[in-house]
Amino acid sequence: MHHHDLEHIADGVVGAAAIASTIIANPLLRAFYRKWGATEHEAHKPLPGDELIASPRMQYTRAISIKAPPAAVWPWLIQIGYERAGWYSYDVLEDMTGAGKFVDGESADRVVDALQTLKVGDQIKLHEHLSYTVRELEAPARMVLFDAREDHSSSWVFVLEDHEVHPDDPDTAAYAGGTRLLVRWRLDYEPSRSNDLMWKAFVEPINFVMERKMLLGLRERAEQR
Repeated sequence: MHHHDLEHIADGVVGAAAIASTIIANPLLRAFYRKWGATEHEAHKPLPGDELIASPRMQYTRAISIKAPPAAVWPWLIQIGYERAGWYSYDVLEDMTGAGKFVDGESADRVVDALQTLKVGDQIKLHEHLSYTVRELEAPARMVLFDAREDHSSSWVFVLEDHEVHPDDPDTAAYAGGTRLLVRWRLDYEPSRSNDLMWKAFVEPINFVMERKMLLGLRERAEQR
C-alpha cells in the first residue's frame, strides 16, 4: 500500500462517505446517477460499442463538458488504468481495494509518453485479475472497451465530440472549441435476485462515485495543461 499525504487521505474519506450515502440513498438517486451530466438525447442515442451488448440488463450514460479540444483530452484518457496512469479518482480507495498500482504511485498529473501507444487488442486492467480489452480505438474520437466472462459481460465506451455552442444558451459559449465527453457502460449478467442486488444496489452506486471523480479529474488535467 502506498504512503498517501493528508490531502489524498482526506479525499479518500470524502469518497468513502459519498459511496456510503449513495448506497443508502440508492433508490432515490439511481435515476439521477445513471445519466449524470447527460441530456436525455445523449442518454438514449446510439453510441459506438452498443452492438457488443445488444440487450443490456443495465446501462448508464454520463457526460461532462471540458474546456479543451478532443486532441488535448485524448492523451489523458488512453493512459488510464491499473499499472498505467491510474484513474484520476480516489487513489486511497483504489489502493485499499488492491487497484491502486500506478506508474507514478498516485494518479498521474502528466501525460505519460510510454502509455500513448494503446492499440486494439491491448488490455486495460482494473486490478490484477480483471481487465477490459480495447475493441475499438479512433483518436481522438472514441475508445471502446469490452470484457466477457462466464457470469457477465460489459462494455465501457468513451466518446469525445466537439462541444456544441448554441446561440440561445450563453453557458455553452465557454466551451467553444472544447469537448463533450460521453461515457456509456452496458452490462449483461445471469438473472437472479442476488445478482440484481449485487449489481444494482452495490456495484452501480460505487461505480458512480468513483467514475464521477474520474471524469472531474480528467477534466481538471486536460484543462490545466
